Amino acid sequence: MSEMEYGFVTLATGSDFYYKSAYKMLKSYRYQGGKCRFCIVCDRENEYTQKFDDVVLLENCKFDYSDKFELIKVAPYKKNIFIEPDCLVYKNIDDFWGMFKDATSIAAFGYNDGDLNLWFNDKELAQQTFNVNKIPAFNPGYLYIEKNTVSAKCYDDLIKISQKIINDDRFLTEEKIFAGSKLRDDPVFCLAMEQNGCKCAAEQKDSKCISLPSVVEINNIKLSEGKLDVLYNLNGEQTVMNDCYLLHFSSRRLKEWLYFQQALTLDCLTTKGLSWLAHVVESQYFGVIVRKIFKIKSELLSIIKKK
Repeated sequence: MSEMEYGFVTLATGSDFYYKSAYKMLKSYRYQGGKCRFCIVCDRENEYTQKFDDVVLLENCKFDYSDKFELIKVAPYKKNIFIEPDCLVYKNIDDFWGMFKDATSIAAFGYNDGDLNLWFNDKELAQQTFNVNKIPAFNPGYLYIEKNTVSAKCYDDLIKISQKIINDDRFLTEEKIFAGSKLRDDPVFCLAMEQNGCKCAAEQKDSKCISLPSVVEINNIKLSEGKLDVLYNLNGEQTVMNDCYLLHFSSRRLKEWLYFQQALTLDCLTTKGLSWLAHVVESQYFGVIVRKIFKIKSELLSIIKKK
């Protein structure tokens, strides 16, 4: 494949906070040996976007779920793998290209033939409205997108599906498809993919992409050694997953102690003369100290809010 035929893509809009996390993710990818081009789709250029190989400015940015839909139209490569900015890489994810070698135009890591009840309490409403009986089940924090007529049709359906949900009061009680008052992109992608015959390319246990909210216990985490072993809640069952590729923290977890420790370790590893300090920062003892500091900070903030 030519240089611009394939590459990774991430998305950052709004606060500098998201740009910083996108840059941390990029640094972890490069540290673990990643060689592919990496693009950031964003609403403006700044000191963080300069670190990426390619920058695509998103016109008419909405700062909501629909911005991710636009990746299908604006991603710069023929074959793209989208990675959420709130991830850190622990093993070279260039391996993903092999996993997506025979993938459909839009694909993910998860399983096919998922039940509609994963997202909808009223299963019959979803069946009648979207003309589907099942959906692929996956975390859209990482997606494969190939630019062609099928993915273009998926884009059109993403818009139609989201508008149907928003404009139909019957969906207001479907709390799983909303984050607060905002529609989530996850169920919309699932529906559009099913309507267009797009499938999951590999199971999550094989892709070893870890979502922090589903982690039961971290057995070993060493960014410096490219090591991430966890006990994971996979489809309701606790599963040991070793040598994982990446950890998807989720935006709200970026302000917690674990991300702070891992990001600081990464900074030490990638700053000349400070690599020795990384081993101190990522140690279990330092982690205990950081955790206590964050706990005290949280308690103080809670007291202040009550006053």
